[in-house]
Amino acid sequence: DMIFYLLLPSENDFCIWLSLFVVEAVKQFVGKMSAKMEDRYATVRRALLAPW
Repeated sequence: DMIFYLLLPSENDFCIWLSLFVVEAVKQFVGKMSAKMEDRYATVRRALLAPW
């Protein structure tokens, strides 16, 4: 029983660390994608507004 209790916190720490890592990776990915989309949107808007 003691061994199980000793193992549990480290597994929880690992899960927490893993989830934080995944969240950070997703944030980075979403940030890059939104930056690309904003660039594309700005380019399209410039192209649409250029004739006027």
